[in-house]
Amino acid sequence: MDRKPAPMVDDYASLIERGVIDLAVLQNKVVGYVVHFSDGNSMQLANVAVLPSVAGFGYGKKLLDHVESRAIALGLDAIELCTNEAMTENQAYYPRQGYQEIKREEQDGFRRIFYRKTLS
Repeated sequence: MDRKPAPMVDDYASLIERGVIDLAVLQNKVVGYVVHFSDGNSMQLANVAVLPSVAGFGYGKKLLDHVESRAIALGLDAIELCTNEAMTENQAYYPRQGYQEIKREEQDGFRRIFYRKTLS
């Protein structure tokens, strides 16, 4: 990418104030987080990240499961997210978690892939 990904320039203080961030904590240390909010019909997964030192230990999956549980508790029928086309590892990861690609388009100067997971 020729510029920082959108999550790297988000206003996290505002997101915390809005209550749309949940944390993964290990031994009193934040090792990951997820940003998510309801749009009334589905849960929008805006960002999920874990520290490189704990990548591969399932914290990302646990954060995704947490968002899914929150969506179900709110009576929402799906989770939607997008990722940058340059994030090739995400193109393999999200389908393994049950997400289906629904479209690709340029948005805010980024080539994005949009995914949706229908909840039962």
